[in-house]
Amino acid sequence: MKYKYIVDSGFSGAVNSYLRVRHNYSSRVATSVRKGGRLFLNGKKARFIDKCCPGDTILVYMPDEEPNCSASDGLVSVVYEDDDVIVLDKAAGMIVHPTKSHQGDTLANAIQGHWLETGHVGAIRFVNRIDRDTSGIVVGAKNKYVHHFIQSQFDLPGTTKKYLAVAKGRPPQKTGRIDAPIGMEAGSPRREVQEGAKESVTEYSTIEELGGYTLLELELLSGRTHQIRVHLAHIGCPVAGDDFYGDGIHPPFARLALHAWQIGFVHPRTKEHVVYTCPLAADLQEAIETLRAGKG
Repeated sequence: MKYKYIVDSGFSGAVNSYLRVRHNYSSRVATSVRKGGRLFLNGKKARFIDKCCPGDTILVYMPDEEPNCSASDGLVSVVYEDDDVIVLDKAAGMIVHPTKSHQGDTLANAIQGHWLETGHVGAIRFVNRIDRDTSGIVVGAKNKYVHHFIQSQFDLPGTTKKYLAVAKGRPPQKTGRIDAPIGMEAGSPRREVQEGAKESVTEYSTIEELGGYTLLELELLSGRTHQIRVHLAHIGCPVAGDDFYGDGIHPPFARLALHAWQIGFVHPRTKEHVVYTCPLAADLQEAIETLRAGKG
């Protein structure tokens, strides 16, 4: 994977400083290039400590990488793909990455199967992850640099992670901000709102009231595990179909009514802000139509 940069007129200093300041290269990424990649300055092999000047051309070749999991023939729905990222619409029920009990049937395995067909060889690194029972958008990075570049943005303004959820009941207001720190529940894998825990912020707005349920759009302003599920349960309207933080699965929902529908960030190569979306999953749409018909 090659990246080409022309040093701008406002910079003078070491190549390492230029890549760090202008293109968000981490020391870990630079080390991986030193060990297994290549670096050129104006067509000649270079070192990161070499000085660069305005108008100079820098070429960075990322190290070749081997797949980090086995390939499977699992279904994968590709929303967008280029040399740097792959954006997917994950089905509910699929685990994102391999675990001790799921070595070959995850989204990562399906991506490697897809890449066998397209000819790409490399490791998959997920920029965001969603729960097994959540459907929707997942972004994978094709090298260490891309992973770092995108993930480091999510603590900054301008990036977006938006979800759609059907909540049981009504939130206190039609739009609101849930600012409640989340930590681990003692002796349990569950999370809970705890004083002094990690800052956790979710903004929500009501899209539609559906009898005893509410369709919400939610935006994560932090990235805690189970954040939406914990926050909605905390304000008294848990995600429908949530058997961990709510009152379980019941008709018309056959699973957790949560869908990751939009993600936005600055692309590592073009430096343009990009937004990708996944339409609401068909099973959730069908359940919503049932509620609209007054049958839920």
